[in-house]
Amino acid sequence: MTTDTELIGPENASYPCDTSEVRERARQLAQGATTAINTAVAYVRENDMRDMLGDLGAFVRAHPQQALAAALIAGFFVGRGLRRH
Repeated sequence: MTTDTELIGPENASYPCDTSEVRERARQLAQGATTAINTAVAYVRENDMRDMLGDLGAFVRAHPQQALAAALIAGFFVGRGLRRH
């Protein structure tokens, strides 16, 4: 069994960590990401722009605070990207 001392340093030596558990968690995360990407790809293939905008509008009406937060974050990153170029 490999301990986290070997993985991340002696400062956390009191917390043993089995590398097989870490590998299994990484596999689960990768599988979840793959599923999410495949779902998004299928959605884009099966819907036209009008359908997607309708779904976006429904989401904004149902979750206005989350939509505002997402718009602010997206605007921040778009602004940073434009400012660099």
